[in-house]
Amino acid sequence: MTDRSVHVTVRPGSGIVARTGPGLMVVLDGGDEGVRTQLLDNFDAACSGSDAPGRTMARSLVGLLSQSDPDAIPPFGACAPSERGWAVILHQGVALHVFEGDRTTVVSGFDASTWVDRIIDDGFDRLTLLPDGEQPSEVDTRFRFQGGVIPGGGATILPATGMAEGSPAPAAPAHPAAAPQPAAPPQPAAPPQPAAPPQPAQPAAHAGYPPQGTPPAGQPPQPTPQHASPGVYQPGQNPPEAYPPQQPGQYPAQPPAQYAPQPAQPQPAQPQPHAPQQPAHQTPPQPQPQPQPAPPPQPVADGPDAGPLPTRPPPGGAGPA
Repeated sequence: MTDRSVHVTVRPGSGIVARTGPGLMVVLDGGDEGVRTQLLDNFDAACSGSDAPGRTMARSLVGLLSQSDPDAIPPFGACAPSERGWAVILHQGVALHVFEGDRTTVVSGFDASTWVDRIIDDGFDRLTLLPDGEQPSEVDTRFRFQGGVIPGGGATILPATGMAEGSPAPAAPAHPAAAPQPAAPPQPAAPPQPAAPPQPAQPAAHAGYPPQGTPPAGQPPQPTPQHASPGVYQPGQNPPEAYPPQQPGQYPAQPPAQYAPQPAQPQPAQPQPHAPQQPAHQTPPQPQPQPQPAPPPQPVADGPDAGPLPTRPPPGGAGPA
């Protein structure tokens, strides 16, 4: 029988629970700490590497018991499969509960003055190691002790075949499943909101042109002309004349003068300012040369005594020498 052939559960407590291979050991409080450590070491060495270490385990533990002071040995119990059933060693305050069908057998370590050495036949439903005088409780098969050394106050062995066929060991009641909550009633769908009316399209402005009615850049906006309604009195005007009394059924041939269309008044032309003309550049007149006065005539001599006429020196030159 291998360690996978059994299912081990641990009961809480202040003692020690050890499992090596298919073997199981429970050591309670008491005795000498050194002896307790030797018990655990001998058990681990005997059950390692074997599928039926029952007889080897029993001889190793009995040899330690025979060499130790009985008062230094703590209460313990150990069991492991062998060639013919399960070998069991009990000392002092540990008991073994054997469940087989409707029958339960209890073997206590107090049944002998030294220790108890037994062989339990196969075919049991479960084996439980507990402190002497305590009763087994329900086994919760959801938890498994695979191996090692852990704190505990007891342990139970369940054959895997018995669990597959339906072990009589009562399992701890599972928590009842929570009752399904009733589904919330569907919420009424919100009525659809009316769509917003479409906005009228704005005429797109042509690129480079201002919108209609916008004054040109640099000019103030022009006031809107107010037209007086016919027949309505305006301040600064004479009140309109009433229609002359008419006979019933008659209408005036022509409306009064104030209701007749007025001819358009010509607007006086605004004089445009002219820039003064620059006088043309004139060359000042050059002075003309004054004419030289003619020389006075010379008197002519008559007669033989008359000598030669004097010559007039040329203008601007000297006379004869």
